[in-house]
Amino acid sequence: MNETHTSAILRLESDICSKTAYNSNEQRELFVSVNPDLKTDFGHYLNYEKRLAEACVCLGLDYVGLASRELVIEHPGVKPAFERDSGYYSMLRQSAIGHEEAIAREFRQTLLAELKPLIASKRWPRVHVIMYCGSSRLALRLAELDWPENMQLCINAFWDFVEDESDPPELSRLRFQRVVHLLAMSELHADSWHAATGLRFDWIPNPPPLLSDVQTYASIRRQFGATRDRDRLRVLVPGLMTVGKGRETTGALLEYLRLNGTLGRDYVFRDRKRELTVLASDPVQVLTGDFSDEQIIELYRSSDVILLPYEAPTFTVRTSGALVDALVFGAVPLVLEGTWLAYQCRQFGVGRVLPDAQPATVVTALAEIEAELEAERRRVSRAAALYFTRNSWSELVRRIVRSEEASAQPVSSDSAEPTEATLFAAANRMLRLGRHAEAAQLYTWLLETLPLAIYQSNLQLCTELCGRTVDEFLATPHKRTARRSSDIPSQCDYHLPK
Repeated sequence: MNETHTSAILRLESDICSKTAYNSNEQRELFVSVNPDLKTDFGHYLNYEKRLAEACVCLGLDYVGLASRELVIEHPGVKPAFERDSGYYSMLRQSAIGHEEAIAREFRQTLLAELKPLIASKRWPRVHVIMYCGSSRLALRLAELDWPENMQLCINAFWDFVEDESDPPELSRLRFQRVVHLLAMSELHADSWHAATGLRFDWIPNPPPLLSDVQTYASIRRQFGATRDRDRLRVLVPGLMTVGKGRETTGALLEYLRLNGTLGRDYVFRDRKRELTVLASDPVQVLTGDFSDEQIIELYRSSDVILLPYEAPTFTVRTSGALVDALVFGAVPLVLEGTWLAYQCRQFGVGRVLPDAQPATVVTALAEIEAELEAERRRVSRAAALYFTRNSWSELVRRIVRSEEASAQPVSSDSAEPTEATLFAAANRMLRLGRHAEAAQLYTWLLETLPLAIYQSNLQLCTELCGRTVDEFLATPHKRTARRSSDIPSQCDYHLPK
């Protein structure tokens, strides 16, 4: 598996959009996703398995998903296996104190009971196991146990966000471990470990849960020069479900709008569990209950701004699928200082980072965005493309498969391909393919970042080929044809072990 970093979205019709050809089953390897929280189609648990399976097919890997024994839905390749949830196996609850070794052995016994028949068949020379909702404590305990020679385990330290990062566990025992590899939940998480211990660990990509790589590519590409089909600014406040996501500040914003009005803007609040006190006279739309993936996609795509008042310390290093959805579907994000969300917005020059989520602060930011909405929208599509170069589902699978190789050498976030160089390469390829308007949009983004003569001259060439001047191109938005989520290209077919 010596695949190079492909910069998924910006490589256009690359390996991400086509199947990998293999001559025989001996060349395939097995990818196993441990997801003990998967019981129903609620949340992103099932979506995560769908996306991993799709990426495995496109990269020539066989896939198996191991879910909870309480699994009540059927999905190709997913089978019930685990008695407990991820929080239990991650050993961060009070009930785990003094029982860590027993918990690790229970995890190993359950996992091997499912995999031993597959391993015994000798069909796959390597078996790669990933547990996304794991912890560094689980990884440390699993590293003390014996494992089959052709198996490697990757444990993502998802649950570590509930711990004090100033005192991480004995991570040095995992840095050069042969079988069990630990992944940080984000680049900021990896940085915090490095600051505390001097050790560098790789971090797991954070792709959009609702879309495959092919669908994400299509969604971002549709944003290039897209025009809005509404006159009023539409603001989405998407959720109040778990700790740290701004329940109090969301309620305060609703009260503020009751007293002061919406100033000509449309607000949509999502209140799935009916946690808000809603009045019939409220000047906002409040959505309750569950929605299908297609409905959620349309909700994001029909919004101009997404308010994500996720708070530190819960989201200091923890990632957010909602922020990724905002970028992929073209909405400007409003986030809070001191979070992973703020780090991403600053890194890609998109949205607004707020010092607090007080209603007056939010309304002021909305007015600023409204005043330059088209420029804000261009920054969102550019940020989405650049973010996706390192956060595709294919890149996530590759990182798991390459984890043994990566654990033997220093890991640095600076080693990835430069995003501006990647964007320039993509623009040049679009130009060669005759996609002059799309290439011009990319050269425009590059000019906004760094005013180099080569970007300017290539932009001028593209606009001339489109029959326009540069000024005409920048002043005239490109009308897009409206498309439904069902129009997005479909993912690869499943190829599952028997």
